[in-house]
Amino acid sequence: MSQGHNSFSFVPKICCIEEETAEHILLSCPQARATWFASALYYSPSNPIAQPFSRWFEVIMDTFYNQGNEDLIPNTVALCWQIWKTRNAAYFRQEQPNPLTTIARATKMIQEARTAPFVSATLLPQNNAANPRNTWNPPPFGFLKFNVDAAFKDSTQVAGIAIICRNDKGELIDGLSCRKPCSSALVGEAYALS
Repeated sequence: MSQGHNSFSFVPKICCIEEETAEHILLSCPQARATWFASALYYSPSNPIAQPFSRWFEVIMDTFYNQGNEDLIPNTVALCWQIWKTRNAAYFRQEQPNPLTTIARATKMIQEARTAPFVSATLLPQNNAANPRNTWNPPPFGFLKFNVDAAFKDSTQVAGIAIICRNDKGELIDGLSCRKPCSSALVGEAYALS
């Protein structure tokens, strides 16, 4: 990661205009800018973004809260999430990005969240012991840990492969994502490990 801005050099580029940082992917990429502007927020991110995404997000949340527009906070979060998903769909499934579709998905996400039944926290398990897949254990001191995964699409015979490397403090060291032609999910997993 670079100093100041979150740089994901292992993230494949879509628009090939500039380095894909969190700021670029979520705010200054032409598709992201069109999505923000066409949304109910009518927001036009500056280009280039002069601050890290985390700082931008903090400022925008504080602004909405201080103006009494707390209802805009879920819109912002949903748009960020759907912009990210649209970007990944463009890369991994070659779907054509469409700002209006991205906005519709964000709107649906918000509506579903608002109409979801409330579940009391007292009904939820108090720890992750019941589901060991939700835990990550760091490697021993001085070692690195690689986590790998693959997803296979039968119709295209292509696997999406992701690898992440973290140190004993859980800090991201490096990562990679790519597509690989293969014949099955098992072969995709094997490629991820190779």
